[in-house]
Amino acid sequence: MSDSQMHKKNRIKGAKLSLLIRLLNLSLSFLLSYLLAKNLGVNGFGAFSYAITWSSLLSIPSTLGFDKLLVREISVNSAKEDWKKIKNLTYFSTILTIASSFTIAFITGIVIFFLKPINDAIMLSAFFLGLASVPIIALKNIRLSVTKGFNKVILGLIPEMLVSPLIFVISLLLVSILAPKYLTPIIAVGLFILANFLSFILGAIIQYRVTPKKVHLARLNLNLSSFKWLTRSLPFMFVEAIRLIQVRTDIVMLGIFSTSTEVGLYSISARLASLVALSLMSVNSVLSPKIAKLNVENKTSEMQAVVSENTRFILFISLSISAIIVIFSGFILNVFGNGFSEAGSALKILVLGRLIDAFFGPVGLILAMTNNEKDIAVSGVISTALNVILNFMLIQKYGAVGAALATFSSIMLVNILNFRAVVKKLNINTTIIPLTF
Repeated sequence: MSDSQMHKKNRIKGAKLSLLIRLLNLSLSFLLSYLLAKNLGVNGFGAFSYAITWSSLLSIPSTLGFDKLLVREISVNSAKEDWKKIKNLTYFSTILTIASSFTIAFITGIVIFFLKPINDAIMLSAFFLGLASVPIIALKNIRLSVTKGFNKVILGLIPEMLVSPLIFVISLLLVSILAPKYLTPIIAVGLFILANFLSFILGAIIQYRVTPKKVHLARLNLNLSSFKWLTRSLPFMFVEAIRLIQVRTDIVMLGIFSTSTEVGLYSISARLASLVALSLMSVNSVLSPKIAKLNVENKTSEMQAVVSENTRFILFISLSISAIIVIFSGFILNVFGNGFSEAGSALKILVLGRLIDAFFGPVGLILAMTNNEKDIAVSGVISTALNVILNFMLIQKYGAVGAALATFSSIMLVNILNFRAVVKKLNINTTIIPLTF
């Protein structure tokens, strides 16, 4: 078997394992959603979702973009056997992430306390407790990036995708059975923090074990010149922040301009629609180090073949999942409890948006792994601005449906802009048809 055939076989195997883990993760996630929705109701589920959304948002600037930079730099420098650079970057990124995450959580808490933009008391309390999870989530992202950089993607995903939600499920079941009246949004957020902390400990152990011995033995040399890494990492942070704002602005603005009920309806729709993105996320996890390596080796034709193969897989799986969700949307929503059936329209709009993502393929990943972060930043700013404007215009009148329309519009725009950049800069078509703009 040739090297290219072996690489292809390994990529397919990796994608399948990643898909399996994500399927298990989604199964646990929907079990969590079911337990939370059934026990907390629409309003309580909305308060919990709002707090967790803020935690996810704040964890992005907390990593300062190092979670993305680490994947590329560790992959590239492993090939060069520059173990010292890998050790310095890993330690430097971890130290800065710890400092920035605590600072950002503290400042955000102070601002929200004095400005009081959140009127719902329960949602506000859940929000403040959720801030404690920001450093944990940020450090988990750093840990996962290191394992991905060493091409141990599957092993790195286990704590995040399986252990954390499993602990959360078990703890929720125990509380709901032994003391159901105490299962409030605030307790749910506390259990979420516990699950993330325990999975982080496991992930840190895995990271240490997968790191080559030569990295551990390399000399650590951190000084003021280490801050040069920020010039490379901050564009990643900006891009990732824009991406997350694109998918989370709706919930944040719903909490400010609407009610916890609308937040709950939209949150369950977004979680269901995320099923459509399963194949894209699975492929991206495995594909990122491969794209970075092919770009360094200047193998454009091989990169095109890899991208085309993976886009076909992404689109086929996404179309199949979308059809099931749309056809059985009423039944699926009713499973979560009374009142959730009102989320039907928002769900269908969000599913269509995820299909747009699948059609254009891993455009954002390709730009990120080929040193074209600025293009993602530009498209992200434009699409996010559209998202915020449309959310402001539509949420107050249409609630969850308005937020879904805003999200769909921004997804369409960012994919078109990123696709144009990939074609122009790399001459690669990420779709399954001969499309150019």
